[in-house]
Amino acid sequence: EGCRRATQRETAELKKALEEASSRSADLSRANRELREKVGELEKVVANHKVRIKGQRAQLKQHLESRASNTQRVTEVECEMREMESIKEQYQRKNYEQGQLIQQFLAEMALLQEELRSLSLGQQEAATLGEVLTREQGQRKELQKQCERLQEQVRQLTLAK
Repeated sequence: EGCRRATQRETAELKKALEEASSRSADLSRANRELREKVGELEKVVANHKVRIKGQRAQLKQHLESRASNTQRVTEVECEMREMESIKEQYQRKNYEQGQLIQQFLAEMALLQEELRSLSLGQQEAATLGEVLTREQGQRKELQKQCERLQEQVRQLTLAK
């Protein structure tokens, strides 16, 4: 019997060890899967960085090439500046003309605003009259209901006699 107990105890210990090993194996499996996913993500990041570096190298090359042609661009800019001075003078003339038009527009707008104020006052008066009318209609309905109640009372009193 002592041997049997020892065997049972040993069997229980082995089952417990097996369960722990299975649990540990599942944990390791999950951790392994997560690590594979992280590796995949990092590989994507590396690929993206490679693409960006390639693009930046192309930009750097283009920048260096454009730097070489700056002297020609300076000449073009000077020519554009002269053209812009001419345009500026035209703009100033047109600006004066537009100023005159704006003054005329503002005067017309002031007249329109005055008309709008008058219209707004008319609308306010109409709204006030509408409210008064609604109130009076409500009072009329209330008085009609009161009249009907009184007529009913009179009829009941007449029937009661």
